[in-house]
Amino acid sequence: MKRAVFFLICWVLLFSMTTSLYGSEVKPAQSFYSSPSYEVENLEAVMHEAGLFYVSGVIRNTDAYPTTGYVVIYFTNDSDEVIASDETIVNHKRAIDPGNTGRFELTKKIEKYNQINKTYIEYVVQKKIITPKKPLISIGAKR
Repeated sequence: MKRAVFFLICWVLLFSMTTSLYGSEVKPAQSFYSSPSYEVENLEAVMHEAGLFYVSGVIRNTDAYPTTGYVVIYFTNDSDEVIASDETIVNHKRAIDPGNTGRFELTKKIEKYNQINKTYIEYVVQKKIITPKKPLISIGAKR
């Protein structure tokens, strides 16, 4: 009986030493969705005539890998309700290397142009180009 109590006490002490002061450790939740890996630069949204908008800008890739994608442009009112939206390609569908930029532009006629107050840009990554690293030493390779 004394052995059982001794092992129980040791087990409780061992368990309590592996937890934090106020119970078991809690790690922060990890997001399954990556954060945006781009920046919008030099955004220009101009209305040339009644309802004809010209939007242009540059997307900077801040990811570690080259990406390809397109831009979604949202035209919103004072209440941030979307009045119109459209998509356009970035960098002529070529990959944007890490740290580099790709240009986009769009011309669009919008009927409810007098309600538009803001323009938002979203870069949608279509493909991340991940190339495997080459081995430093090839064992058993033919020369």
